[in-house]
Amino acid sequence: MSIIKLSITFILLLFLSSCGSKVSEENVESCFLDTPVNGSQVHLSQDFKIVGWAYDKNSLSSPEHVSVELNSNETKVFAAKRVRRPDVVKSFNTPGAEMSGYEVVIPANSLVVGHYEITILQETPEHNLKCYPNHIIEIVD
Repeated sequence: MSIIKLSITFILLLFLSSCGSKVSEENVESCFLDTPVNGSQVHLSQDFKIVGWAYDKNSLSSPEHVSVELNSNETKVFAAKRVRRPDVVKSFNTPGAEMSGYEVVIPANSLVVGHYEITILQETPEHNLKCYPNHIIEIVD
């Protein structure tokens, strides 16, 4: 009987230890990238801005933090500034999307020449969401 009690206790402890951890999800519908347009060329010597919106469709709220990940041979992550997006609220009829906007300036020479896929990372209290807006940009010399 004690083996059964130990097993149940172990299972309960595992369950409880996972309750506080965030769930990672991938969701292509929870973000949009306004600029740069897909396939754009960006010169290595110029700063450029990435602008769009991201919100958690599960909780119908704006994420606390948004970052932009640029993936190529190397991966770089840039923290985004949150901005108001009343157009997203109106489009989705979701008041919780008011602060769904994001923008980030990518400094000149912070990347190397090549093609980069853009991924939007959203952090909410419950989830870490990865959104793939299917955008690729090319950094040129």
